[in-house]
Amino acid sequence: MVSRAACEEIEAMSRSASGLEAHKRIINRPSAEPPAIDPINPAHYRGDTVMRIIEDFDLGFCLGNVVKYILRHAAKAGLEDLKKARWYLDREITRREAVAK
Repeated sequence: MVSRAACEEIEAMSRSASGLEAHKRIINRPSAEPPAIDPINPAHYRGDTVMRIIEDFDLGFCLGNVVKYILRHAAKAGLEDLKKARWYLDREITRREAVAK
């Protein structure tokens, strides 16, 4: 997206003899915006480390989520992620207690 300042610069330059070249320089200028966030593998997952831990230890859904939320809590949602980890751990404990009866 072109900023307001860039639009004003384009408008001012378009009045000059080299307006077309000025447009090209501004439009093709590298963006100062940060790179797009990868929605599939965001930074708080630390690459594939979390996934490899879950798979290597064959943790399954609930325990996998426990590990995921604990390992990412400092980089993402803090206390909320720790509460999610506890919720999944309690669910797994309840399931295993029911199987043991």
